[in-house]
Amino acid sequence: MSSTRTAPSGGAPFVALLIGGAAATAINALFAIVFFFLVTEMGQDPDGPVLDVYATIGTVVMGAAVSGPLLFTRPRGPVAPILAVVFAIIANIFGDLLGAYGYNLMQGQTPEPGYLDAYFRAFGHYTVFAWFLFLLAPIVAAALAGLRVMMVGRAPQQQPAAGPWGAPGGPYAPPPAGGGYPLPGAGGAYTPPPGGYGAAPGQPYPAQPNPGQPPYPDAPGQPNPGQPGQDLPPPR
Repeated sequence: MSSTRTAPSGGAPFVALLIGGAAATAINALFAIVFFFLVTEMGQDPDGPVLDVYATIGTVVMGAAVSGPLLFTRPRGPVAPILAVVFAIIANIFGDLLGAYGYNLMQGQTPEPGYLDAYFRAFGHYTVFAWFLFLLAPIVAAALAGLRVMMVGRAPQQQPAAGPWGAPGGPYAPPPAGGGYPLPGAGGAYTPPPGGYGAAPGQPYPAQPNPGQPPYPDAPGQPNPGQPGQDLPPPR
């Protein structure tokens, strides 16, 4: 017996991306705090291979966090991948800013007033690898969202579970308008005319006996044996 699958809500993918975007923002902020700690406290080169690998891993995790909640929904169409890109970019920017402000507060310092302006002016000086990191999260998020859309589109549509008498979803389903029964000549069972199986006016009674045999009882116009108007059959 197949299980009944309810229709998905149209707003469920959007809510899932909201949750994923918030989680990705928090993850990016945490990775940024650790990044600043490794640079200022551990003496790591911010452009060295160790932190490059670290930043790449953090970006992939952030992009996956954006679209991860979509696995619990059934998105359709290109809207979900497009929104995943938008939420990934927002999580990337706000995560960096929250991480920087959070690290400064942890060090007992007040963030500089011009930090926000300096952050956005730094886009004009991005290297190729910096742009790669910035775009990697939206790419990962869009790829996972598109994969989920493809999985939903290829999944077979399941019918509601059949009831005890074969009616989908319940024990009894009334026939559609018109009776739902096949008419004569339509390739189905015969539907008796109104009034039973008697002959229509002006037509002979159906299934009359062969010539020379007594008529069937209760035939129109024919009295039953023992009634006036008909001779009894001779004894055998």
